[in-house]
Amino acid sequence: MEREKQLAAADYVEEWEDTKNRLQYSMDMAQATLKSLFLVNGASLVSLLTFIGNGGTVIEPRAIFWSFIWFSCGLSSVLTSFITAYFSQVYYMQSSMADAWKSKAKIYDASSDGIDGQRPYKIGERWEYTAIAFVVLSLAFFILGSFVALDALT
Repeated sequence: MEREKQLAAADYVEEWEDTKNRLQYSMDMAQATLKSLFLVNGASLVSLLTFIGNGGTVIEPRAIFWSFIWFSCGLSSVLTSFITAYFSQVYYMQSSMADAWKSKAKIYDASSDGIDGQRPYKIGERWEYTAIAFVVLSLAFFILGSFVALDALT
């Protein structure tokens, strides 16, 4: 019985560390995603404005308008992916915390029947897939905006 308590204590420490690591990972992941995709879509908007401001080139106004729309949609998708990635990590952290509480309950021979780590994990997965979808969508908007901008300039 004492051996089980020692293993539970080790599990508790491991799960608690995982909880802290997931929180840090969520912040790092969100920042990297936000920075890179904002940079790509935002720089595209600035480049278009710079190009238009220089004049001297025949530009298709309708195509420029739509390229701005697509790059703006890319920026919006980046922000949405940032938010959904954050929520995914919050739920993963809750799942890890529940696992840590289960381990702690074993240490003190307490019941862990009401502690459910699977539900938040599954919710976290859904948020994570949603974040990935918005990242892909942002990249698609960038590509679409680039082709439309190219059409505007040729």
